[in-house]
Amino acid sequence: MIRYDSIRSLLIPSNGGQFLVPGAAVAEVINYCTPQQLEHAPKWLLGLLDWRKIKIPLISLQEIMHLEPVVAENLRLVVFYGLHQPAVPFYAIIATAMPHTYTVTAEILSSPMAVDKTGILAQLAIVEQMVWLPDLEYLESLLSHAIERELIWQQ
Repeated sequence: MIRYDSIRSLLIPSNGGQFLVPGAAVAEVINYCTPQQLEHAPKWLLGLLDWRKIKIPLISLQEIMHLEPVVAENLRLVVFYGLHQPAVPFYAIIATAMPHTYTVTAEILSSPMAVDKTGILAQLAIVEQMVWLPDLEYLESLLSHAIERELIWQQ
């Protein structure tokens, strides 16, 4: 039976914390591969990845949020569906380990805490730790603006 008072989500480990995203926003989790560098790209835009025979942008949430750069051995890439900007059908972020599923209940969502970090909607307390809810619409708008300025596909 479907429960409407919960959301199946992914906890994505990162330097300095974890990100919580709806599972439906994630297309795939893959092993890390080095992106193709882009000239004149902002620091948060790490490059382009070859994924399923298409090129997708790789962004750094750590750079956007002004966190420490990612340093880990078992990096993964989390590929997202672009949900808000037609020019951005897919994009990826770096995870420092394999993400894992978590069912978020209405009770957890009812007590978000404000946070003053660019690209983050709120913080939530989950399993005695704080997790960030990234603003996926904001991230996609950054990518859309980069595309408009021809920083991505015109390389």
